[in-house]
Amino acid sequence: MSLTEILTKKLTEAFPTAKISVQNPQQDGAHFEAEIITEEFEGLSRIAQHKKVHAALGDLLKDEVHALAITTKAK
Repeated sequence: MSLTEILTKKLTEAFPTAKISVQNPQQDGAHFEAEIITEEFEGLSRIAQHKKVHAALGDLLKDEVHALAITTKAK
């Protein structure tokens, strides 16, 4: 399973009703872009939304992912 697939799986587990897109635009397995759109973010600041994403990904961000550009939106 690729790291893109692992990131997508982790995010889907954390945000099951969300629309999720994870890309590796540089095709290097280290730099990723994630977009998460979910009602769960309604009323939360962007910082709070991003904290939820970081919590969902846990150690992957420390150990395997060099960079992750996060875009979050409430439905």
